[in-house]
Amino acid sequence: MTPVLQTLLESVSTDTIHSLAFILLSLSFATFEYKTTLLSYNPQTAIVLKSGPDTLAFTSALLATLCLISRFTDPMKTFAVIYCSVFLFAMWPEVAHFVRLRYGKAAQIYLTLFLGFIAHFAAWSLALHGTRSDQLILLFFDFFLTIFINLIFPLLLVRYQSNKSNIHGPWDEATMKE
Repeated sequence: MTPVLQTLLESVSTDTIHSLAFILLSLSFATFEYKTTLLSYNPQTAIVLKSGPDTLAFTSALLATLCLISRFTDPMKTFAVIYCSVFLFAMWPEVAHFVRLRYGKAAQIYLTLFLGFIAHFAAWSLALHGTRSDQLILLFFDFFLTIFINLIFPLLLVRYQSNKSNIHGPWDEATMKE
């Protein structure tokens, strides 16, 4: 089946494939149900949460994967990417939901950090083929962007929240004074 999927969009130009994949992944990102809904509550056991339906997000993500694998030449790589895509887009929300219910939010944070480290190591394995200066630039940006986005920026937002001030003016809603 992978050779059929691999050659399905062979006649479409590469620029079109990349644009379509970007649009479809953006659609998947925008329509994914990030919240969980309360299914039932039993104070004796626990709160049972169920994730919402993600049909459009899942379908658009798989279609984006199909677009991207049409440029592969090896059927084994094609199968591996399809397998990873199905796991990531179909099964991962349920796995994360199960981890949160069974082991709590702290376990989900640890799992997220672990997967972040795996993603960084995977990116570094790809960067090892570049020149030394490219590797240093990637190391610099990877390290500092990760630290700033995950630690420094949230700390700054929390710290400066108390310094926030409202400026009142003619654009405010009118209030009655007694």
